[in-house]
Amino acid sequence: MVTRRGAGSRDSARAHVPPGRGSEAGRVPGSATDFAPGSASGRGAGRAQRRVDVSALVLVALGGALGTLARFGVGELIVGGAAATLAVNLVGAFALGVLVTLLGRRTVGAHQTVPSALPGSLSPARAERLRLLLGTGLLGGFTTYSGLAAHTGELLQAGQSAAALAYAGVTLVIGLGASMLGIWVGGLGRGASPEVTDTEATS
Repeated sequence: MVTRRGAGSRDSARAHVPPGRGSEAGRVPGSATDFAPGSASGRGAGRAQRRVDVSALVLVALGGALGTLARFGVGELIVGGAAATLAVNLVGAFALGVLVTLLGRRTVGAHQTVPSALPGSLSPARAERLRLLLGTGLLGGFTTYSGLAAHTGELLQAGQSAAALAYAGVTLVIGLGASMLGIWVGGLGRGASPEVTDTEATS
């Protein structure tokens, strides 16, 4: 009669392997399992991907500081916190519409060249720096959604439901209009866009 002592010994040995040792022993370096989310290599790769560019942090911090100071200045000039918040949000929506449109028009792709007739054309790297400084930083610090929510909540708490809805509605509707106006203003003179070089290159 054939016994299965060998198989039983292997099973008992496998049962006494300390937690984590079995997976490490069976791991093939460089394989897909080596970079699984739970593995040490996977955690290291995730940390490398999450590494933030220091220059981007500096640009956002600088722009945010300037935008916050500008918002403070508007609050000092306009009496009433709700009115100041409305003003900065509308101006910020317009300015952001202009900014994103101009950056989109003036950014030259990697397959394009900057023509001498367009001195305002930007490389993708420079456009990204301007977006971080002026968009995420400056306008992000200048506008305040939390201020809008706080003032609306104060009106609701005071029992002024109609005023609260009007304040929030005016901010959203006119803010959308201001953003669309900014996009239109930023698109003026579209004939001088760098995209023309693509058409010229393929013709």
